[in-house]
Amino acid sequence: MNCEACPQEDRIKALEEDSQRNQKTHKEFFSRFEALNLEAAGIQKDFQNILLVLNEVKADVKELKDKPARRWESVVNLVLQWAVLGLLAAAMIFR
Repeated sequence: MNCEACPQEDRIKALEEDSQRNQKTHKEFFSRFEALNLEAAGIQKDFQNILLVLNEVKADVKELKDKPARRWESVVNLVLQWAVLGLLAAAMIFR
């Protein structure tokens, strides 16, 4: 065996071991990325559900908020109708 090749053999062996470690590390990274992608998909689904519920709650709050306003408008209309009716009756009586 050539003595000049001996130091290269050790370097080649070290590089092969380094390559094995790098392959293992890359597999770990990719498995972590895959797990993060799955987790992100779950979070996205949860976010969509939250937005859906939030829109429903918003619609319910708007409906509840509008109810008293409609009641007040009907009370004001009723009072105005009676006031006009009273004025017309008074005008007829005092004529």
